Amino acid sequence: MRRVRVGATHVIAIDINGDSLRIDGIGAEDPEITDLLKLAGASYNPTTVHDTLPNDDLQEYEVVRADPWGHDRVL
Repeated sequence: MRRVRVGATHVIAIDINGDSLRIDGIGAEDPEITDLLKLAGASYNPTTVHDTLPNDDLQEYEVVRADPWGHDRVL
């Protein structure tokens, strides 16, 4: 994963190839969003993560803590 976009009612995870996965039912206002962002390795501000943007715009967070490509194949 390279980016996580958070809306009011959904989350979109985007990988390095630009492919995305949309998860409905969890959004910026849900308390579990901090756990999800932490597990993804995203860089976020815990004091503003629950703020929603006008017009259902998406908050975008960069994933800064991730294993390098092929890490699981190294013996």
